[in-house]
Amino acid sequence: MLQVQFERAFGRALPFALFCLLSLSCSSPPSEADPSAVTPGQPLGEFSTLGAEEALRAGEPEKALDLLDPMLAASRGWAPEKRAAFELLRGKTNMALAQQCLKNPGSGNLYRSSLEDAKIAFSTASELLADSPAPRIALAEAQRMTEDWQGVNNACSEAIKLLGGRQHLSGQAAERALELRSEACLRMVLAENKAEASKLAGSRLDLAQSGLRDCARLQQLQPKKAEPYVTAAALLRAGNESDKALKTLQQGVRSAPAASKIHEALQRFYARAGGQRACVGFYRNLERELQQPSAMVAWFSGQAALAYADELRSGGAIEAALRRYDLAFEAFGRCMQLEPNYSGWSKLKQAIARISQARMYIEDDKTEQAEKLLDTAYEISPAIAAVNEDGNLLYSDGLGKDYRGGIVALGAQFAGMAGERLEHAVRFWRKITARHSDWGFAWNNLGFACRDLGVRRSKSKGGEGAGKKSAKELWEESYAAYEKAVHYSPEDPRIVNDCGLMLIYHLYRNYDRANELFERAIELGREQLDELGPKTQDESKELASKRRDLEEATGDAWENLAKSSWEHGKDAKKARAALKEAQKYFPYKRRGGVRKILASIEAANAEKQSVRVHQPPQFFAMIRPDAQSEGAPSEIAQARSMLLAGEAEKALDLIEPLLSSHEEDPELWYLAGASSLLFAQQSIAAKRRGVEANLIDAVLRLKKADTLTRALDGGSSNFGTAIHVLPVTCAIEALLLQGKSSEAAELGARHATHLDSLGLELPKAVFARFALRRGEAAAQAAIAAKQAGKKDAKQAIVAARDALTRARSILTKLGKAPLPLQRIEKQAQGPLALRSFFTAWKNLELWDGKPAGAIRVLAQGAELGSAEDAGTLIGMIPPLVMQNSNSGDLTLANLAIEWSDKVLAAHAEDPTLLWWSGYLHYAVAFVARKSSKAVRALQELEAGIAKYRMAMEKRPDFANSSKFRIAEAMNAQGAILMAKGEKEKALKTWLAAIKLWPAIDQPKDFLSNRSPRDEAFIYAMSFPRQGNELRGAEILEAIGQCISNDWEAFNNAALMLRDLCERQGARRNPKPFIKTLQRSYQNYRKALRINPSDVRLSNDTALIDIYYLKENRQHSEETLRLAIRRGKSLLSDPPKNHGEKQNLEEAVGDCMMNLGLLLMEQPASYQEAKSFLTESLNYYPKRRRASGAHLRRLQRLIDAEQKKQDAEKRQGEGGGGR
Repeated sequence: MLQVQFERAFGRALPFALFCLLSLSCSSPPSEADPSAVTPGQPLGEFSTLGAEEALRAGEPEKALDLLDPMLAASRGWAPEKRAAFELLRGKTNMALAQQCLKNPGSGNLYRSSLEDAKIAFSTASELLADSPAPRIALAEAQRMTEDWQGVNNACSEAIKLLGGRQHLSGQAAERALELRSEACLRMVLAENKAEASKLAGSRLDLAQSGLRDCARLQQLQPKKAEPYVTAAALLRAGNESDKALKTLQQGVRSAPAASKIHEALQRFYARAGGQRACVGFYRNLERELQQPSAMVAWFSGQAALAYADELRSGGAIEAALRRYDLAFEAFGRCMQLEPNYSGWSKLKQAIARISQARMYIEDDKTEQAEKLLDTAYEISPAIAAVNEDGNLLYSDGLGKDYRGGIVALGAQFAGMAGERLEHAVRFWRKITARHSDWGFAWNNLGFACRDLGVRRSKSKGGEGAGKKSAKELWEESYAAYEKAVHYSPEDPRIVNDCGLMLIYHLYRNYDRANELFERAIELGREQLDELGPKTQDESKELASKRRDLEEATGDAWENLAKSSWEHGKDAKKARAALKEAQKYFPYKRRGGVRKILASIEAANAEKQSVRVHQPPQFFAMIRPDAQSEGAPSEIAQARSMLLAGEAEKALDLIEPLLSSHEEDPELWYLAGASSLLFAQQSIAAKRRGVEANLIDAVLRLKKADTLTRALDGGSSNFGTAIHVLPVTCAIEALLLQGKSSEAAELGARHATHLDSLGLELPKAVFARFALRRGEAAAQAAIAAKQAGKKDAKQAIVAARDALTRARSILTKLGKAPLPLQRIEKQAQGPLALRSFFTAWKNLELWDGKPAGAIRVLAQGAELGSAEDAGTLIGMIPPLVMQNSNSGDLTLANLAIEWSDKVLAAHAEDPTLLWWSGYLHYAVAFVARKSSKAVRALQELEAGIAKYRMAMEKRPDFANSSKFRIAEAMNAQGAILMAKGEKEKALKTWLAAIKLWPAIDQPKDFLSNRSPRDEAFIYAMSFPRQGNELRGAEILEAIGQCISNDWEAFNNAALMLRDLCERQGARRNPKPFIKTLQRSYQNYRKALRINPSDVRLSNDTALIDIYYLKENRQHSEETLRLAIRRGKSLLSDPPKNHGEKQNLEEAVGDCMMNLGLLLMEQPASYQEAKSFLTESLNYYPKRRRASGAHLRRLQRLIDAEQKKQDAEKRQGEGGGGR
């Protein structure tokens, strides 16, 4: 049901037509008071009416009513025309007052009462002016504002009748009456449709037809107005006539190309019907059709292209979407050229198109292109950055993405990449803060980037010189940026805390200012946490994340206040109190910094007392981050080698005894956890018990290793900075094996933030492995949220896609595609598991309704991975193409082919990939066939066959599967050729397929579910109907020659040849047909050799010889006797199916009858022949069988033989008497 935006279609302002009508009616007030109409004591002066009109014209309806209301009582005694004029003026004034009330939300009662007064006034005027349509149209306007649609219909019907009826109407009043009545009809139809939810009938049908007739007349009177077309289309949609509705809107656009409302209605229609592609096509054709170019048409052509691009982008068809955004950009450019007054909005739309493209490049980690597009968007239209009162951007694209969001997303791409892009991040945020100096978050991001780049340079090799100086300069810039951020975002506790952090961690000055910032951050954090309320179990993911961020910022501020209090003020008491507060906030007791500060306090106290205090084990790693692990280095090295060699049990046996004596050694706990994980994985593969227990151990041990690692300033002795990454990477893997995807995703997200804050240079391969597992966990968690119908599922999908994209970006930095995985995985100290990662990403895209995105992801994974990975990933694409391609749309198929070709090029035409690429061509052909694109389908099938041939040339062991697929493709080719009417070509193709893969029921076509043999067989069976049994038999014989076990082919060939002979008179005179009959007999013999147990086939084989050839009597007799025995045996336990049982009986009976006929040829066998013929009558169809006639003939033969014998006997006896 189409809900029309009537406020947009007709407007809320008082119609100009109404003012015109009322002005005409009220333009002739009496020139002087009529004494007969004046109530005694209330003299009437002309100035009263004129004063009210003057006040109304001045926009003061209340003042006008103050002048009119005192005259109401007196007016009842006036002459009808004068009173009618007064009532019309009063109604007009009340309508104006109601319009004023619409602008004031608190005037609801006055609005309603004004409209009621207006309706009363117009009703009175209508009664007084029985022949005038004007007051009735005015009444309809008032009724429309109160949504009294039946009243509108009645009032307009009266007015139209007074104006001469629908077909004779003309003029402004008539047009307005028709507009109002057609709208009323639509409103009532929609209301009743909603109430009854049934097909239009009865009164609703009458209303709809009436409305359509009014619209048709309006289209004649107002061909350039939108309303008649919009209303007519809505009525047609309400009657389930969508095709007519679409044509009506298209006609309206062609008739009134300058009317924006009709364009909007048409594009809404296309959007609801899922026809964005068709909408683009319509506007492209419309621009060609128009003799005079139209700026409005160009504008909406751009709108259509934008909408279709958004749809493609949502589905993951990135390349196609990029092209459509370019077309939209060009369309808005044409609009500006045609109408310069549209430049502002057109430039804004062009900027939005560029932002949309930038977001796609960001998601694909093409940061250079994305940055250029965002810059271009702002250069084209700075209004793209305009904000509302709440500080939110006013303009966004069709997917809700805006300019500022693009800036943030691009900036995030420069962060979190193991420090590789920090220089880009600093450059980028410098540019953005120069452009948008009041963006607090931009200053914060500049501060963050400068800080981390400074940390990295301070730790670079040879950092004493230029590196230290550069770091100091960056930290100064960072602090200045943070101060700007605090100025523009003073309510953000994280920003306020980070500003103070720069002073105590890097610049070592102005501690009072730092403490002030920390205390302010604590205050803000507490206030905002109080506003969130107490934590609940069913708290949404979004709220929980917000709470965690606030807690972390507040706890960090307490921790930093403690550091400042101790290191600057040496106030141990205040520091301890602050640290105690810090541990109340996320991540609570796991705060490594708290332990470091406490260790520093304890060490100072020990030194002060001049007593050598043995440091507790828990402080060892904190004080000496670069020292050797206290757990024997040789054991750690041994266990590490065992782990990498896959010897999990040996590693556990070596490490576990050391854990109790080295509880604070992160390396030992990591090795223990990683070995437990590997043992669990090996147990799963071997289907051993105890998997869950080992996974639990793995997670606990790995989480402890991570906690201990957080106390390290740098790396560990044996693992370097990789120790900051490896434990959590393995913990995520273990959690995923436990099915705890949500916990794994949260752990990965938290650790990614932690790693960003370290400022350490991490091993690239190790970091890539972590990013991959984090992305996979995020994808699985998002899918689980989607499956469970959680409210935050959409946000989870967006976050997961971001994590996946980042992981892929990190991965691509490790080398050119395909990646040298053996070397990388050695560096990563574990498998990258690319198949698992890209499969999870593919599943995420599918759950988000983006099949093109899923295919793209698989292709990208295949390009990066090994040939084995690529084969598995590419092999997932063909089913996706077949399942997700809409009828007539080859977009998805084209993209799949394009991407798979890139993968093939990357892997130098690996045979496995060639094979899967061939199958992809078959899948595309399947889509093309469904779309009735025969030529394209044939091309794809031929391309697929070529790929299969290349695959088996490179890998001879692929020959069997390749031949099967080639036959499958040829089968489809034959079906297409047959549909095109090229029957003999189709047959030739099918026979070639049968020769290549000689099987009866394989390979089956996806559409017809028939094999090449089935298709050729069906084609052969069509020839007897054409009287060409010879051609049919030839085809069947060719099938039989290819498929050694196809007895049915030979059987039917024999039957066709026999039928041909019988049709041409072989029963009367078989001699002219002997050769054909012999050919039929040979086909029967071939069929019987393949299927000797078939009773019917045995009978038919013998039949040819018995009736026609008479050449193989002994073979025929033996065949029939054997068939009879087999048939009787089968009937002793007959088929349950009645038809099968009946057919078997008939075949046995026929064998008996034909054996009887054969035996009738020898007098010595007459009695046996009689026995078989008689018995045959016991089998279906019993007495209707021809055996009865044969028995009668046999009896005559027996009688004749008896006579002959009697005569010979008598003759012999007589001769003996002489």
